[in-house]
Amino acid sequence: MESQLKRFTFLQLSDVHLDSRFLSGRLGLSHSQRYERNNEMLLSLYRALEEAARRRVDAIFIPGDLFDADTVTGPTINYLIESFSRLGNLPVVIAPGNRDYYSFASPYNPRVLQARGLPPWPDNVIVFDSDEFKTIKHPLREDVCFIGRAFQKNEVEKRRLLNRPVALRTGAPLNFFVHHGFLEGYAGPDAEIADKYSAPFSVEELESQAFTYSALGHCHEFAEVYSSQGKLIGAYGGSFVGRSFEEAGPRLALFGTVIVGPSRIPECTVEPYEFDNRRIYVAGVDVSGLTEEVMGEEISLAIQEQGARQGEDIVYLHLEGSYPPEADKSSVIERFRDNFFHVRVADHTRPDYLSERFDERTTEGKFIEAMLEYKRRVEKGRAEAGLLDSSVAPDSVSGGTAEDALYYGLDALRRQKVDVRNVD
Repeated sequence: MESQLKRFTFLQLSDVHLDSRFLSGRLGLSHSQRYERNNEMLLSLYRALEEAARRRVDAIFIPGDLFDADTVTGPTINYLIESFSRLGNLPVVIAPGNRDYYSFASPYNPRVLQARGLPPWPDNVIVFDSDEFKTIKHPLREDVCFIGRAFQKNEVEKRRLLNRPVALRTGAPLNFFVHHGFLEGYAGPDAEIADKYSAPFSVEELESQAFTYSALGHCHEFAEVYSSQGKLIGAYGGSFVGRSFEEAGPRLALFGTVIVGPSRIPECTVEPYEFDNRRIYVAGVDVSGLTEEVMGEEISLAIQEQGARQGEDIVYLHLEGSYPPEADKSSVIERFRDNFFHVRVADHTRPDYLSERFDERTTEGKFIEAMLEYKRRVEKGRAEAGLLDSSVAPDSVSGGTAEDALYYGLDALRRQKVDVRNVD
């Protein structure tokens, strides 16, 4: 018993979103790319489980959103069942989140698997199936227990679930909390998403519980949680693989260690570990006044500064500013497409047509004058009606729409083609 109390190790991963449609974050992958990325996600998970087995960890924690319940396929569920089965008696502890929620139709439900002709989850997989907290003992260690719950719908959980003590009911000295919810004060790029504030809790509420360590999911950036005494009491691993441009850079799982010394006070540490071989990067360039050659150099430099690796990574390129009309911006962008797995462009640029003098007697001059006058009338009419934001009346023409029409018309007149802004 003494040796068991001294050390406990685990793998923590969450927010994998297997079989996600990849619609979020304007990723814009083709059908074949989505298929390839889904396979890469499965391979990344396989590598994580293999590493956990190699390290002989004592448990694997998955605090939610292992897959997207509405789109997950039978082959993916079968893959998970087979992969977890290969771990033998290593416990895999799953607290279903809002995306892989536990319901009567959930693949976590044994009856659903039976009805679909799939094998059952192996005995080493522990899935919390209630929306109330449950405590489950480690099947191999009497000194360890797991605490968790399940989302049962894909909806925001408004209750503050940790504003009172969670009953443990086991007497085990090591209590691991596996939880899908939002930590107040979390500042990752996904913090402002509308449905992110779900199952909220504070550091103080978490610290008040009798948990040794909290394996947290739902927030997509790696974040450690420390007590008022400066001790690590929990962590988000963040999203396991990148699925959107809000999930840029390395995506992580965590290997954790809990050591209990002579004082019997647990000391927790976590080691971030990257399993996905492909990353997403965001680069922005202001092309104002740049020639075609310099534009290409600036884009290349911006991508390099972010650390994107040629042939491997996904790049979201945000362009803005006005460039000389003679510069062929489209050809500049095309040079980069073959260098990376995928390049998505948000184009907020314009050729700087209006910096040039134009002859009001020509067709082009008359078109410019007419469109500028139209834009002035539109903006004046909207201001008088109190429609300062196009979202207030999305069906009405705005000044920005009129300006787009002006530049698209000039594209057609001068180049015999139109470069549409802000789409790939």
